Amino acid sequence: MSGQSTILQHPTVGPIRGAKKVDGVTQFLGVQYATLKDRFSRARLLKSFPSDHSRVRYGVFDATKIEPIPLTPANGCDWEHKLIQKSLDSPEFEQSDTECLTLNIAVPNLQVDNPEWPVLALVHGGAFVTGSSSYPQYDLARIVEMSIKVGKPIVAVGINYRLGVPGFLHSSAMKAAGYKPNNGLDDQRQALLWIKHHIAGFGGDPHRVTYIGESSGAASGTFHLHSKEPLFSQLISMSGSCLVKAKQPELAERSFNMALQLLEIPEIEEAAQIQRLLKVPMEDIREKIARKVPMAPIVDGDLIPRTTSYALMADPVQTAELFPGMKWCKRIMFGDCQMDGNAYGPRVDARQDILPKTLATFLAVTLDPVDPELAPAIVSGYGLDTSATANSQESLKAVLDLATDICFGLGARTFVRSWSEAGLDAFLCHFNVPNSWDGPWKGYATHILDIAFILQNYREHLPAGQQKAANKQTEDAIAFIYGEAPWPGYKGGTQEGAMVYYAPEQGEEDQSRFVPGEVPEETGRRDILQKLMKQEVLDKVMDAWDLFMKGPK
Repeated sequence: MSGQSTILQHPTVGPIRGAKKVDGVTQFLGVQYATLKDRFSRARLLKSFPSDHSRVRYGVFDATKIEPIPLTPANGCDWEHKLIQKSLDSPEFEQSDTECLTLNIAVPNLQVDNPEWPVLALVHGGAFVTGSSSYPQYDLARIVEMSIKVGKPIVAVGINYRLGVPGFLHSSAMKAAGYKPNNGLDDQRQALLWIKHHIAGFGGDPHRVTYIGESSGAASGTFHLHSKEPLFSQLISMSGSCLVKAKQPELAERSFNMALQLLEIPEIEEAAQIQRLLKVPMEDIREKIARKVPMAPIVDGDLIPRTTSYALMADPVQTAELFPGMKWCKRIMFGDCQMDGNAYGPRVDARQDILPKTLATFLAVTLDPVDPELAPAIVSGYGLDTSATANSQESLKAVLDLATDICFGLGARTFVRSWSEAGLDAFLCHFNVPNSWDGPWKGYATHILDIAFILQNYREHLPAGQQKAANKQTEDAIAFIYGEAPWPGYKGGTQEGAMVYYAPEQGEEDQSRFVPGEVPEETGRRDILQKLMKQEVLDKVMDAWDLFMKGPK
């Protein structure tokens, strides 16, 4: 199918040319949804493509190829493939700090009068620093192809948004210059509004939009639940939530100062500093800052009104106040991977401190004021070897097991509990399929692997049983997108069940099944923290993890 193209007479944005690369699917790539005055400005929604747009030829917008992706570390795609432990063919991605707010749209190539297919909106992960929906692992053609095969066609949209410095750098100096925080989140919001306004022209139903996010993309989805304005109707969160807390403004100030130092911008008058930041070449930002400066969403009193916590979500009234989205996002599906914590591995691999000892120290710092018996019990429960004299894969895994639970697994459980207790539909799933590819985490159900299965882009690289598990997971997601219940919903206190996806590294059979209760032996999940403490104390464990990630004092 490669090389074929088609022109869609879109009723609102005008004629647009797409490419047919997968049988039965037309893709419209690099569709611009907003413009930027400069790298730090707020995005302005595009209503149509002007005739003098650089990609309009003879009155038709050309959407047949990937356009520049947002500014990100140069090896971003390779870095993510290394985490997955399997590479896919990928081109060299051109980058831009202003011409980068684009969508990749995959549409069923079906002859249907006035279709109103459900819409899937994908927000990729990458710790708010790296990633792109244009990476091959996030290509949406195959999930649309699968939706056609199962008789439930969908329209799928991948969102590119600003990351790192353009997306999340902020300070009081930037505020004084008129710039707002959380550009990356606002970009996502603008993309969702563009979908609401224009997706009908692609055959999508603007009233049936399911947001799907992975890792930081999943966390972003939960941040959007702070909005009073409806942005989507359903949420699929894969390995992430806002319980991995948004940063406070004072931490953003530190990151801002670190960025100035790395970019060699002197201590001059603030307005002059901002002007220098606006003019720094993209290559300097990409190479000198890369992943060295922590940047992520901050509490701004607007897009993120306050910090989400386990303690707050233990109270249904406070949860409803924090998340107006409970009124417009009435169905959620949350999932985690059995070894999600390996996502933190690259960030601690080079550290010289003894990792289990450092973690144990910070657990004592945060938990001893509550109960001095808690930290030793956690150290024992997770097998943190505080007598170790060197780090090893075994000691690292024990540390990352705690991250898996406090940053991912318990967050998923908390959200589905809150939604179900409010009388809303909630579904929980656990991804336990072992990574079959060579690497340090072969044999474990690693971070990102779940979304890789759902989107089907690794299909031919999987053993037969895992292909079947991937097909099941994709079909379940499509059923959810269609408003169906792919398995019994989660009901806090009565029906606390979950779908457990599993197929061995070798073999022909998919062994995925629904587990009706939270039994560790059945779900492959630990219950160490739940047994030791009430939900509101879990925040102290999260605080310990945050301190651990900053490194020893």
